[in-house]
Amino acid sequence: MAKAKVKTTVDAPTVNAVVGDFNTNGRVHEFRFLRIGRLFPSLTNPRRRFPDASIEELAGSIREKGVLEPLIVRVPPTAEDGEIGPIEAFEIVCGERRYRAAKAAGLETVPCLIRDLTDEQVLDIQIHENLHREDVHPMDEALGYKFLMEKIGCEVAEVAARVGKSEAYVLGRLKLNALIPEVQKDLEDGLLPVGHALEIAKFAPDSQLKLLNEGAYETDDKWDGKAGEWIYKPIKSKPKILADFREWIAEKILWRLAKAPFDLKATNLRPDGLACVVCPNRTGANALLFDKGTGNNDSCLDPACWNNKAKAHVKITRERLAHEASVSIEEIPLIDTGSYSGRDGALGYDNYVLIVKGKVESWNTKLSNKPCDKSITTVDVSRDQYGKLATVCLRETKCKVHFGKGGSATARSAGKNDAIAEAAEKIKKLERKEELFDIAVGERVRHRVMRLAADHFAKNAELGPDLDNILPELLAKLWLTATGGIDGATRGNLVAPIMAAATDSEDGFGNFGYEQPTVADNFRKRLSEAHQYRMLFLFVHGNTGAMYYDGYSSQSGVRKIAEEYNIDYTLLDAQVRVEVAQEKAKKHIDLFKAYLAMVEAGKTNAKIPRPYAPSYKAPA
Repeated sequence: MAKAKVKTTVDAPTVNAVVGDFNTNGRVHEFRFLRIGRLFPSLTNPRRRFPDASIEELAGSIREKGVLEPLIVRVPPTAEDGEIGPIEAFEIVCGERRYRAAKAAGLETVPCLIRDLTDEQVLDIQIHENLHREDVHPMDEALGYKFLMEKIGCEVAEVAARVGKSEAYVLGRLKLNALIPEVQKDLEDGLLPVGHALEIAKFAPDSQLKLLNEGAYETDDKWDGKAGEWIYKPIKSKPKILADFREWIAEKILWRLAKAPFDLKATNLRPDGLACVVCPNRTGANALLFDKGTGNNDSCLDPACWNNKAKAHVKITRERLAHEASVSIEEIPLIDTGSYSGRDGALGYDNYVLIVKGKVESWNTKLSNKPCDKSITTVDVSRDQYGKLATVCLRETKCKVHFGKGGSATARSAGKNDAIAEAAEKIKKLERKEELFDIAVGERVRHRVMRLAADHFAKNAELGPDLDNILPELLAKLWLTATGGIDGATRGNLVAPIMAAATDSEDGFGNFGYEQPTVADNFRKRLSEAHQYRMLFLFVHGNTGAMYYDGYSSQSGVRKIAEEYNIDYTLLDAQVRVEVAQEKAKKHIDLFKAYLAMVEAGKTNAKIPRPYAPSYKAPA
């Protein structure tokens, strides 16, 4: 098949002739069609990213319609005296993206408005053009602000004033430049919301991959029997609710300095002598990024450094205890009060009795408030008490106070107590299994409720002919504002369950474009009126809590929508439980079928089966 010939020129007077000129405030402006080879990008343009997909999309439009908006260019000042130089090359002030797309489209010339501008005027225009857009990508902002600071010499306050943002906003975007490549890729691909990226950017690079893979997204949880632990695989189409991600960070990542086992002023815990109180990697040193990060809430942002300091503290403390007791360091064993048999060289509680002050229950064989002459002071390296001093009596001493004759009776009691702990752990695992079953059901129910509600909305909504005509433009504006473009999170959480079969793409989604005119045109051409109404439904109900799903507990938003659109949520839930049981719990399928039959019969006393953990109670 012959390749279509690309139109490489624009119908106009002589290519380099002046088509028109006018005078504004004493400065001559000329409109010309200039050869692309005579143009060069500006070194001060704060826009640093030009994604290939975006350029190719615009190039396609240019092949069909040409360049509709002229580029703004100038003749650059000469290096010697600042005078306007000879007209040999033109610096692109605005329109570098159009310039790149025109080159990709094969054009030889592009329309240009030549303006006589100073360097300061050029920068102001470029900032307004590239950093004041509503749809500017966060990484474009990050790189643009960094450019203004490093190349132009602006301070944060000046950058904030130039772009019309707060200093906190500018600082947050600047931190995105510190993201590791994996996080930047997810952000640029639209998988990771910018709020999540901003949270991750606050932390040292060594911590960011853990934040991305274990905290930012919902996870596919699987029990690894051999390893004896849960394996969490991130589901990139399902970012967590931002509030939940922040809560996860507070629980799993942040280390409260007030709870540190070591002296925050110590300078002997790392090679460079940096003490925590003056370290920049803490919330208290970043007041604009952490509005509640000071005082008792001051927390470490570098878990790797925290761990290294904690280990150094344990080593130094152990050496001090050995010196004070006039024994070798090997005679001061580390203990793990959170483990029965011990791990990583530390003794588990089967090997000692922990001596404490106060009342001790008679059944608790791990603790004692009775002193003895064989006790020693050592260091606890358990997860909850890491680095803290502990007084213990070791089993190997055969102390009569704590172990009787050889410690056999205590060992039996400890074994019994350990069996109780194992039973409790088994119950916990079963409850988690029940919870995961509920989550699988809830996700499927959510999709169906939202699709049924959207269908109902599309069939009954009437805007009238005038509004119907502008609906694609309205949707395009909402789309670009609400989602920041086309991203994986939107595909999984917003569009897929509702817009199925809306386009000819496999996921019922398609690439609608990156700019409002293109998006609106695609909506008009590729979406039926019914599907346009379905998309409007998305924006009406986008903040109910039903869209961005976070476990079965957030089904309250789905229930409200089901009630609003007369959908029988209980029946739908019962039907889905049978489906999920068929896939994940076949041996319990009869229980769920019986439950469905009771719901279909209108039995109000029907109770959801809990085959894994009968005592488990799902959130309301």
